[in-house]
Parts: sequence; C-alpha cells; structure tokens
Amino acid sequence: MCACLKSEPPICSIPKLAAVNPRRFDRVACLEVMECLLSRKRDQFFYPTHDASSTACLLTHSIGPDHIIPFSLRRRVRSFVNDSAVIHLSNMTEQLRHFRIDSFLPAYRSSIPMELWARTHSLHLLSPSARLQRRLEDKVRFDRILRAHAVPAPQSQILATVADSNAVHRYPLVLQTAHSEGGEGTYLVRSRDELHERLANPKSTYPMLTREFICGPAFGVTLVVGDQDLLISSVRGQCIDLERRGSGLFGIQWLATGHFSPRLRASMDATFALLGRVLRAEGFRGAASIDFMVDGEQVLVIECNPRFSAATPQLSLQPSLLHGLDFATEYVRALTGARLGGDLPFVPESSYQGCCVDFGDWITPQLRAINLRRVGGMPRIGVYEMSPEAPQFAGHDTEPLRFVSENVADVSGADRLLFHYSTTTGSRIGSKSDLGSLIVNFPMFDFSNDAAHLTARGDSLLHALQRQVAGKKNLRPHLAAQATVAAVVAAAH
Repeated sequence: MCACLKSEPPICSIPKLAAVNPRRFDRVACLEVMECLLSRKRDQFFYPTHDASSTACLLTHSIGPDHIIPFSLRRRVRSFVNDSAVIHLSNMTEQLRHFRIDSFLPAYRSSIPMELWARTHSLHLLSPSARLQRRLEDKVRFDRILRAHAVPAPQSQILATVADSNAVHRYPLVLQTAHSEGGEGTYLVRSRDELHERLANPKSTYPMLTREFICGPAFGVTLVVGDQDLLISSVRGQCIDLERRGSGLFGIQWLATGHFSPRLRASMDATFALLGRVLRAEGFRGAASIDFMVDGEQVLVIECNPRFSAATPQLSLQPSLLHGLDFATEYVRALTGARLGGDLPFVPESSYQGCCVDFGDWITPQLRAINLRRVGGMPRIGVYEMSPEAPQFAGHDTEPLRFVSENVADVSGADRLLFHYSTTTGSRIGSKSDLGSLIVNFPMFDFSNDAAHLTARGDSLLHALQRQVAGKKNLRPHLAAQATVAAVVAAAH
C-alpha cells in the first residue's frame, strides 16, 4: 500500500455482533424493481406506476389493482429506474403517504438525498446506507478489506501516482479505477507502455488498482447477509470482453452445480462464508453481488457490488438458485433485522441455466455505427416464447415465465423469456441508455475453453429482436454488410 494514500481507521478482526430487534414493515413500495415483480410473493409489495413508463404494462397485467399506486409527473424523466429523479419530478411522495406506505425499496442503490427524503417523510429505506455502498463498491477500499481479513484474492497493487507503476513488473494485468462499474473503468493492460498510456490520460483518477490477470472466465455469486444468517446463491458465469471500450459486460448465465468439481465447490463455500462474515462485520446487511475468478481449485474474490445486479431478478424467478427461498422476501428480512429463511452458507444444488443478456450493450455499437441517435421504437415489452423461427410475443403477464419445477418432465416456462427496458421511446441513445434486457430461461452461451461463446440459438434470438428496432435509418443493410457482432464474446484470453 502506498504511504502517500490517506490512511483509514484500522480494520479489526471480525466481531460477533448482537442481533437487533427486527422491525416489521407491512406496506413496502418499490418503483420498477424486477426482483419484486418476479417474486412468487409479488403481491406483498406496492408498485408506484406512471403510464409513461415503458414497463407499466408489465405491472398492470401482473399485479392486482389494489397494489398499484398511480402517480403523475411534472416533467418527463429519462428512466423510471432512477428513483431520485422520479421522486423529485412527481407527486409519488404524496401518493405513498395516501396509500399508507411505511417503507420504500430502491431499484438500484441508495443516495444521500434519498436517505434525507426517507427520513423527512418517515419512510424506512430498505437499502444499505449510501456511504457503506460506495465504500464497498470502491475497488481500492474493498481490496484493503480483503487483505485485512485474508480473503483469497488476486495479487494487487494500489497506484497513487503514475510513478507507482514503475514497481509493477508482471503483465498482462487488470487495471481498475476505484469506481468502475459493470466493466466500465476496467482494462486489460499487456505492457508497461500501455499502462503508462492509461495512467497518463487526463481523465484518470487516483488511486487506481492493478491486479494479477487470471486467465479464464469470470464468475459471480450473490450473498444475502442478515444479522445472524447468511445465504449463498448459485454461481453464474459472466460474459465479459475486456478488450472492448465501454462496459464490455454482455450478460450472465447461471451454471449448473455439476459444472464445478466437489473440491472447487468446497473452496467456494469456505471463501463466500468468510466473506459474508466480513461484510457483516463491516455493517453490511442486504444483498451483495460478488465477482470472482478461479485459479485451479482456488476461488479469488475480485469485487463487491452491494446492491441488486442484472442477475438478481432471476434469483426471484427461480428459487432453486437460493436454496428454494424467495429472494425478495429474504432481502427485506435482512434489511429489517429479522431472521432469514435459514443460515445456509454454501452454494445450493441447482440445474437451472437461464441467463440475463444486456441487449442494449449488444446493439448500441451497431446503432452508433450507422449514426442512429434516437430510437423511434423497440420490440414489445413482455414475455416471449422461443420458437425455431423467431420469438413469439406471449403477453405482458410475467407469471408464465416462471418454471413450475426443474424436473425434466415438468419444465413450464423453459422456452420463455422476458424483454424489458426503462428508456422511453424517442430518448437519445447514450452510454447509460437502457435499451433492453433479456431474462431468458434457456442457455444462450456455451462456457468452454475458458470463453463464453454465444450459441446459434442465442445469436438468432438477438438478431430477431434487433430487426424490430426502429429508427430513422434502417438497420438491415448494415446487418447484412457486417459479420455477426456477438458470435463469440471472449470472457478472457
């Protein structure tokens, strides 16, 4: 660690924390939280809704009218996933009070203004504190926490200045800004000259983190941390391209338990149980998405996202990914001090191999290539059934999406997918635009040879949806002229 970095209070050994008296919240509201909408207990939540929201159709067809809270807007918002913007530009606060809502569950992460808003209006905010979330998301600070508690992690070095890079000798390596997110701000660096070039960029902010490059695919897991209990989810593979500018995160796919050897699973159980205790000692309660690599039979933790992620809606959709428990219910229990459905600090048995794909991240480079600045229309939001020719729209109700069971003879919902997005039609296309996510019940990637290869079925699905994107310029001639963009998405090479 660099001596010139600002020192922090020492991180002590993991204490045993006393349990707090749980608070009960009977009327929980959330704004377009897919983790709640896809829950088997979705009727236990209330959903503020505006007609201008592109996902309002999902709510009105999936939720009983008694649990929908209509509100009006004073001005158009770019995305209804942005809780703070909607709160500021609408009468939603008054509507929450009218419906006697006692707590609010943010769609993404907390913030200081949102915490002030909740206190002002006597609402309990069901989220880890904004300060703690930012601390754990900070790649440099989280690396210090891992080292302090001997959690297995790749070798790393913190850079406070360009000169610190002279002490780096092993290449290739991974360079990360402290606040990189979704792959953005994460770079694969092959030489000292390339590292100096990155660090000399005027936009570079210090400190930065370099870590050992581990060859192979990246993985993810979700921990639900309560006062006394810990739940560990199934493992997902991450489809990442470190060579690409931008986020480079195309999606995730859940992996069957048999994908990993018994010895590696034991390493996962031990590492994630330790990390769960560390997060609890740091004061964290809630859901944390953990990225990790595998080196032989050793699990190496990379980073922590102490919030919902692209993968967490499927934890609600498929309970086998979380020991058969309802994810949304367990999340609320963790945030209110109640006991979880069990203390299960190990990876559960599951054969589910569904995936979540960022359609916007896949299609945006192609839209920019033909200078398309705004999208005039998108595929219909809702549930589709996959056929050999193309996905067929099945409706707006999300209930048919779920599996009845995982038995081979009973796989209702196995060929279905959900397409949804939050960016309103006509919005300008930017790096933060939500141009669509796919929650798919069947595998779209083949994880082999240390890479995530898009299957023929996955490629066909993405192109079928792409042909429905409308704008001032036609995409079809451009598509015919270029090779398939996502035929192979390298996880690492």
